Amino acid sequence: MKKILYSLLFCPGPLFAQEMDQAAIAKIRKEGMENSKVKEIAHQLTDVSGPRLTNSPGFQRAAEWSVSELKKWGLQNSRIEDWGEFGKGWQVEKSYLAMTKP
Repeated sequence: MKKILYSLLFCPGPLFAQEMDQAAIAKIRKEGMENSKVKEIAHQLTDVSGPRLTNSPGFQRAAEWSVSELKKWGLQNSRIEDWGEFGKGWQVEKSYLAMTKP
């Protein structure tokens, strides 16, 4: 009895589902495949800005670059907002790696 009740409860759902706009889906897919900026954005945030540890120079560079890019895209209200006390920041000034075995 419970199985029948549950099946009747969930059956009408697909009947009221919205139609998918295949043209819009195709347009979104085409835009993503042909005009993607993912590689350029990832390169800028990872390689150019460097490590983005809290309160580090790399974090500040990445934040400032992001705001300027968003403004170029037309999002004029873009800004860096303080969200709390950052505390101390740090950056790696020197690192050392020793190979002990080939």
